Parts: sequence; C-alpha cells; structure tokens
Amino acid sequence: LLPSMTESSDSLKQKGNEAFANKKYAESISLYSKAIDADPSNHVLFSNRSASHEAREDYENALSDAMRCVSLKYDWAKGHYRKARALLGRKRYEEAWHAYTECLSFDPNFQEAKTDIKICAKLMKSGRGHHQIVSLSKEEEVLLSTLTTGYPVEIKSVGSSKGRGVVTTRDIVPGETLLVSVPYVSCVLYENKTPFTTCAHCIHIMSDDKEGDHRTQCPQCHELYCNSSCLEEAYAQYHRKLCPGTPSPGQDHPLAKLRAHCQTTQNEYPLMIARILARIIQDIEAGVHPDDAYRPVGMLPCVGGFDVPESQGRSLAAELALIKELLYDPRIGPLFSLEKYKRINTKFMLNAFRIDIRRSEGDTPCRARCLLVTGSFFNHSCDPNVDWSSRTNDHRVSYIATRAIRSGSEACISYIDHTEKRAVRRKRLAEAYMFDCLCPKCDAGQ
Repeated sequence: LLPSMTESSDSLKQKGNEAFANKKYAESISLYSKAIDADPSNHVLFSNRSASHEAREDYENALSDAMRCVSLKYDWAKGHYRKARALLGRKRYEEAWHAYTECLSFDPNFQEAKTDIKICAKLMKSGRGHHQIVSLSKEEEVLLSTLTTGYPVEIKSVGSSKGRGVVTTRDIVPGETLLVSVPYVSCVLYENKTPFTTCAHCIHIMSDDKEGDHRTQCPQCHELYCNSSCLEEAYAQYHRKLCPGTPSPGQDHPLAKLRAHCQTTQNEYPLMIARILARIIQDIEAGVHPDDAYRPVGMLPCVGGFDVPESQGRSLAAELALIKELLYDPRIGPLFSLEKYKRINTKFMLNAFRIDIRRSEGDTPCRARCLLVTGSFFNHSCDPNVDWSSRTNDHRVSYIATRAIRSGSEACISYIDHTEKRAVRRKRLAEAYMFDCLCPKCDAGQ
C-alpha cells in the first residue's frame, strides 16, 4: 500500500505545481490538500500550499501551513522562508525578520531570503508593522481575576508578540510564591513504571498502610479518592457524567472502551478531554451558560498551524467516536466535531503541564499531566525568573520566584531546559510550541 500512497501523493503534488504555475491558486490548494491527506508527513506539501495561500493574500492560512512545515522539518531553510513571507504579509515584521534569520542560518545563499530580509529591516525601522496582541474579553478578565485572587499577579496583555502574560502587582522577593494553580483536569500518565495508589481526582499518593488516611470510594463504581472532599468535588465537576454506575463495567461499556484505547496508545489526552466535556455538560446542567462553561478551555493560548500528529497509534477520528459514544450532548454538539476535537487537542499539546508528584523528597515520582488555566498564561523565557513544580503531594502546581521581580514586570517560566545551547533551545521551542524565542538571552546569541 505504501508505494501507491506515495505515487498518489506525488501525482497530486505535480498537478498542484502545474496549477500554481498557471496561477490557478484555488485549484493548487485543493490538490495540495489532497496530497497532504495521502502523505501528511511531507513537509514540502505544506510549503507549497503555504505559497498558494500567500499568492491569494491569505496570510493566516499561509502562516499555518508554514508553521506545520517547520515543525515537520526544522532544518529546512525553505520552511522558515515560507513562515517569514507569511509573517511579512501579516505585517509582523519583527517575527518575520527572525524567521528570515533562521532561514539564512540553514542556507546562507538563499537569495530570496537575503533580499527580503533587507526589505523587512526597512519596514521595521519605519514602524509600519504591528504585533498580534490578544486582548482579554470582560468575561475572561473576571474569570482570571477570580482565579488569581489573593496572589500578587494579574494576567494581562504584555505587548510585543507574546499576547497575554503574567505580571506582578507588587515587588517580589526571591523564593516568594506568585501563584498556586489548581488544574482544570489532570490524569496520571500511562508511562509510569512504578504502581501508585493515587486519588482519582487530585492524584494524591496514598500510603500502603491504610491506617490513618481518609480514603473513600465512589459508592457506584468504587473509584478511589483520598477523602470525601475529593469525591464530592469530582462528582460535582465531571464524575457524575463519567461514572459507569458499576465497579466492573463490561468491555463494551463506552468508558471501558475509551480506557482500553488510551491504554493501548499510551495516551491520556482522550480521557482528559472526556473530563473536560463532562465538566462543560455538568456546568450547563447546573445553569451555567454554554459559552461560560467552555470559557476556561476556550481562552487558553493557542497557535494557528499546529496540527495534532496522527502518529504513535493515534487516530483522532477513532478517539472522538469513543468520546461521542460516551458523552454526546446536543447542547454542545459543535464540540464533538472533528475540527473542534483537533483544536482542543492542540490546546492540550501546547498548554498541558507534565508534573512529578512525590509523597516525600527523594521518593520515586508519580508522573502526571494537568491542564492549568492560570498556569498556561506564563510566557517562556530562556532566562526565567520563576520556577514551577508540584510541592504538595497532589496535582496543584506552585510558581516560585527565583530572583527579585519588580512590580509591573512580567513573570516568566521556561518551557524547556534553558541551560542547553541556543540552537537546541530554539529547535525544541519551534517543534513543541510553534514559536521562535525572542527573549534577550536568545537575541544576544547566548
């Protein structure tokens, strides 16, 4: 089957090239799209479709395809060139200049990039560019203000090309806690080799000695919780919709099938998304407007052009079918579309934190993944002034200042190992988070 798939993709690509050469850009886009369906890992196809979108002055889709191209093959100069061209079209000149620079770092003789970067530099000096600053709606401001109440930070637009970020509201001293974030949803990772007895809600690691703890079970499915408060919170948030009603649901039960699928693929995202949808449904049933119920997830930072890879055994359509069988509700029907499912997956891949939970210092960690609404607004810096970790034997994440931070300054964490070399850092950030780091440390070439 593989040779015929490749031939089909090559044939469609050739036809797309011919349509592009004849300036039939809508036709070339259609042909490249079909070729991508046949060969979704081919970076050249995304580059070609990006060029077609650019020719139609559809710079948003041109940028999306260019970003996907770069994520598939970071060391290919032309992908960065396509990204720069799209950013130039959107008048995001500073970002375009960095993309051209990255292009020329891989191919110093790329003539078109050498010409364009000079034009870009002039446009930057003329001040004709603009940055895509994402403002908060009034509803989002109210929600985030509630979530940060009692902490010396606020979430607001921070300028440049970062969008929104976490800003201090007073002077901060080293070692001070800026924020403790409680996950919207969390889940133990399948990759854990050591068996842990954990709370099904907060992932508190329980001792082998049952004496003295307050563990309890769901009276219907017998799912284990560290105490009655966690059981009540889980039931109020999502467990009422997800509870199978019996300790041993058959293998044909929708929840059993979803869990089996996640176990086989070693991927916890579908279960976490099922919890999100269950939370939204339960909020609506409690009288919350659907828009308000979705807002905690809807306002999470996201990047256009980041497609969820259907690799490592993942099939998004298969996952969605299992979730629909378990939870479908016409009141949020659009959330069960494949396109929306891809979007929610994208938000997970870009915003979910992987944390290590320990009973005591030095213990083997229980690895977990959690989606933190407030925590997701910390921007990256390769010279961070904030560190983060789980410090409470549960899924809560603490953000601690590593040095003094002046009032009104942005608090930043590092998404990667910031001690690595600049080229390695930039490659990791581009592949995993779809952006070129513009922090002072990277700008200085450190």
